[in-house]
Amino acid sequence: MADANHTSHPSTRPAVHDFIPLATASQHSHFPRDATLFLNTDAPAEALYDAAEDRLGAVLDLLAVLERVDVDDIPIRNVFQISRALLLLASDAQSLYQADHEQRGRRR
Repeated sequence: MADANHTSHPSTRPAVHDFIPLATASQHSHFPRDATLFLNTDAPAEALYDAAEDRLGAVLDLLAVLERVDVDDIPIRNVFQISRALLLLASDAQSLYQADHEQRGRRR
């Protein structure tokens, strides 16, 4: 239980950030009011770029693995699941790159 007199961590107001929903391809729902995944547009441009690079790298890694697989070895259901994963990752990367670009443009 926390000590009510403990003051080593003074309470501060959390920073206000501007969050926007990721593209509908990344959402469980295609309705903006039901968005569940958001992007902090106030994040440093480098952080946005790095997150986009991670997602794009994951897409490229997955595509490299798929290139080596014989099509007859993959049941059609797996192809649909792989396509969905690629769509989510590529969509997130696109949103992050766009936010990075806008962040850098505001600094000029």
